[in-house]
Amino acid sequence: MRRRTLLLPYLVACALLITFAACKGGSATNESPPVDVQGDQTTADLTAPDATSGDAIGDSTDGVTGTDATDDDGSSGDTTSGDDGSTSDAFDDVTLDDVTLDDASDATGADGSTSDALDDVALGDGNDASDDDGSGADAPPADALVDATPMDTSGSSCGSSSLDVPETSGPIGTAGGTLSSGGVTLEVPDGALGEEKTFTIRKVSDDVCPPNVIRVGPTVEITAGELHTLFQKLAKVTLPYEEGLVPNGRNETEIHVFYAASPAGPWHILPTNVDAPNDLVGIEVPHLTYFMPGLTATPLASTLPIPVNGIYADSLNLGGGVVFVPQTAGIAQNGVLLAKGFLQGGSVTTANDDVLVSTRSGAPMLIAREGDPIPADPDGRIYGAFWEYVTTSSDQIVLATSTTGGFSYIMRGEPLQIYLRTLTTPAPTTEVRTFYSPSELRLSEGGTLAFRSQLRPSAGLCSAAPCDGIFVETPSESLSAWLLDGRDKLPSDLYAFDVFFSASVHLSLSPTDQLGFDVALENASGGSVSPDRDLVFGAPGAFEAVLSNKVYDGLPYLGLDVSAFVGVDRFGTVVVIGDDTGLASEDFTLWIWDKTNGPRQLIKVGDTVGGGTVTALLTGSEARNPVIVNGRVLFGAIVDGNEALILRESDGTLKLLAQVGSLAPSFAANGPLLAQIHAYRLNAKGQVVFDGSLSTSSPGVTTANNKCIFAFSADGTAHLMARLGEKLVVQEGVERAITAVSSPLGGDPSGIGGEQGGNNAFTDNGELVVKLGVLNRNVIVVLRVP
Repeated sequence: MRRRTLLLPYLVACALLITFAACKGGSATNESPPVDVQGDQTTADLTAPDATSGDAIGDSTDGVTGTDATDDDGSSGDTTSGDDGSTSDAFDDVTLDDVTLDDASDATGADGSTSDALDDVALGDGNDASDDDGSGADAPPADALVDATPMDTSGSSCGSSSLDVPETSGPIGTAGGTLSSGGVTLEVPDGALGEEKTFTIRKVSDDVCPPNVIRVGPTVEITAGELHTLFQKLAKVTLPYEEGLVPNGRNETEIHVFYAASPAGPWHILPTNVDAPNDLVGIEVPHLTYFMPGLTATPLASTLPIPVNGIYADSLNLGGGVVFVPQTAGIAQNGVLLAKGFLQGGSVTTANDDVLVSTRSGAPMLIAREGDPIPADPDGRIYGAFWEYVTTSSDQIVLATSTTGGFSYIMRGEPLQIYLRTLTTPAPTTEVRTFYSPSELRLSEGGTLAFRSQLRPSAGLCSAAPCDGIFVETPSESLSAWLLDGRDKLPSDLYAFDVFFSASVHLSLSPTDQLGFDVALENASGGSVSPDRDLVFGAPGAFEAVLSNKVYDGLPYLGLDVSAFVGVDRFGTVVVIGDDTGLASEDFTLWIWDKTNGPRQLIKVGDTVGGGTVTALLTGSEARNPVIVNGRVLFGAIVDGNEALILRESDGTLKLLAQVGSLAPSFAANGPLLAQIHAYRLNAKGQVVFDGSLSTSSPGVTTANNKCIFAFSADGTAHLMARLGEKLVVQEGVERAITAVSSPLGGDPSGIGGEQGGNNAFTDNGELVVKLGVLNRNVIVVLRVP
C-alpha cells in the first residue's frame, strides 16, 4: 500500500448540504478509524492566471452609492448604479463584453477599451449581457456558467467499485452514536439530534455518480428515512476508497467526496481529508444525502478553499432559461442557507422576479416568490417585493414583504405563514392601534422575535402617541409591547427628570433574549432634553440606561455617536462608541458595559496597539462598526496614520490583526501590501473574517486580482479564502475565475450578525457566506474557516 501525506482540507463548509472540519478521534469500525478531517492551509501569493493589466474589473465591490466616482481601490472610473438598480448594491458598475475570459490572453475589451468593468466574459450567445435587473436586451443563457473551453473528460469514467457496503440500520438518539458498515461510518455527536432517529447506510448502483468524475469508491446513501435530516451539530462521515482505482499519474491526495441531494444531481465537490494509509476519506456534514469518493477528470488548479456548495444561476433548475441572481444571503448555525434575489430570463417580469430561496431540504428551493398567492390569506393577496428577512435556525424564517393593496406582512416559519398584517393585525396596546411598516426584524436562536413597528389608529395617520414601539414574542409568551413611544417612561432612578422613549434605531437581540437599542429621549411635556439619546439594554422592568449621566473611568459620558451600532452579546455585555470630556469633540472612545462591572473604557485615542499609536476609531457604516461576541470585540482604528483591524480578547488583550500598508495576511514575506480593510465579522470561536484590497503598487497586483477575503483561525493563523482572478471550484469540480468579490461578505449591508439577532453571514462553526462574481453572474457560496 502506498503511503500518502494527509490532504489538508480546503477549510470550507456547508451552505446547502455539507460542512466539514475538525474530525477527531472515535472509531468507525475496529479496522478503520474515522478520518481526522481537521486541517489547515495557508495560501501563498499566487498571481491570477488570467490577471492581465487590461483585464480590469473597476469597481466590483463598491457598496456606498451607485454614482460615486471612486472605486474601492481608490481609482476612478465608477459611474453607474448597482446591478439591481439600487444605490447600495455591492456589485456596482458591472458592464460586460463578449470575449472569453478563460483564455486570459487578451489585453483589451471587445470594444477596444482597456477599462471594461468585467471584460472578456463569455455568455454563450456572443451578445453583450443585460443588467442584472433584467432591463437590458440580452438575458444570459441558463448555461452561462459553462466554460468556453469544455473540461477534458477523456479520462472520465463512472466506473464501478468492488467494495461491499451491506445495508445497515440502527437508532441514534439525542446523546449521539455511531453506525458503521463496510468502512462507511456515521458518527453523530451529542446534542446533534432533538429526538431519536433510525439511520440507514446502503450502497446504491454504480450508475449513481457525478459526471466528469473518476470513481474510486462506492456511492452510498445515508438516510434517516425522510426527505431531510438536519443536525444541530456537524456529524462525521467516513467513506472507503480503492487505491487501485486512482489512475496512473494521479495521486490519492486528489480524492474528494462528491454529494448530491438526489441520484439525478446536481453533484458538488466537497473539501475532504484523505487518510491514504487506511484508504479512507473523511468529511463532516450538517445533514445526509448521497456521497461518492472520486477524482475530477482534470486535476484541479485552484489553491483557494473549495466551497461546500452554493447557490448558482441554475441551482433552482427552473428551466426555460430562467436563472437566479442572488443579492444577499444569511446562514443559520446549523448550515441552512437563506438567500434573497431575483429571477431573470424566460417569462420572468418585474412583477414576479423577487424570490427567497432556502436550502433546508438539501437542494435550493423557492419558498416565496413575488406574484404568488400568500398562503391562507383571507383577502387573497399576493406577494410583492421582499425587503427584510432573517434566519437563525432551520425552522425559523421571518420575512417582511409588501402585498397588493398597499399592505405589508410579516411571514414566519417554514413553510412561511402569515404572522402579522399591517393595518389589520391589532397591536398589543391599550389604545386602538394596528401595526404599520414593521422593520428591524430580529430573531434569536431560541425563537424569540423582536421588531420595531410604527402604529396607526383605525383610520388616518397617527397623531397621538403611541405611534411607534418595540414588540417581542418569545416561545412561551405571546406578542407584547416592550416599549411604546410617549407612554413608556424609562426607569426614574436613571434620570433627574421624566424621560420617555421616543424612537429607536439599531435594535439588537442577544442569544439570551436581551434587547439593546438606542433611543431618542424627550421630557414629559414633549420637550427636548440633554443628552437627547441613550442606549438601553435589558428586559421589561429591568431596563438599564447604559450611557447618559454615567461616569466612565472617572470621565462623564457626553454623547452617543448616532452611527454607532448597539452590540449586545449573550453575556449581557454592550459595546458602544462615545465621547467624553477628556478628549477633543471629534475623537471617539470605545466602551464596554455590563451589569457586573459597569462601564469600562476599552480603547481611546492615544493608546498603543501592536507597537503603534491609535489616532482615531472608525465608525460611519454598520458593516464597519464594532462587533461583540462572547466578550470579544472586533473593531477598526487608525494606528500611526493607517487603518487597522483590532481584536480585543475577552481577557482585555488587544491584537492588531491587519493594517493598511503592511504585509497582507497569509502572504509570504515578500508578498503584497494591504491597501484597504472593508467589512469584518467575528464568531463565538474567536475566528475573524474580513474582505480587503491589495495595493496595486505591489509586484504582480493589478485591479484584476487585488480584491481578497481573509480569515484568521482562533489561534491567529491567517488564511486567504478568496481572491479576484483566482479560480473557484464549482459544480462537479469545474473551476471558474472569480470576477468580483462582494463587500459586505454576505452581501447584506446591515452588518448585523446572528449574535445580534440579525441575518448571519458567519456561523460559530466557521461557515462563511460570501457573494462572488463568477463569469457574468453573482453566486452565493459558503467557505469554512479552520
